[in-house]
Amino acid sequence: MSIDYTKRPATAQTALPADTFPRRARMDQWIPEERMIFDALAEVENLGAHPMLTDAVCLLSDAQRKLADWHDAGRPGAAE
Repeated sequence: MSIDYTKRPATAQTALPADTFPRRARMDQWIPEERMIFDALAEVENLGAHPMLTDAVCLLSDAQRKLADWHDAGRPGAAE
């Protein structure tokens, strides 16, 4: 049995509403701090390949996710 990869499922042929995707998955809806972490992540990735750099990228990714969690939870404890 072979799979025909040229056929797309019906759901892929229709546009999904914008609210179908989580806010954190849409760069146009990021808060400035999420963008800063993303930019820092790109800078670290451009430094080269080393296990310590991989760790740094993972930590930055975790920080970006935590920041998104905090924002999506209503920004509890935020400075006024």
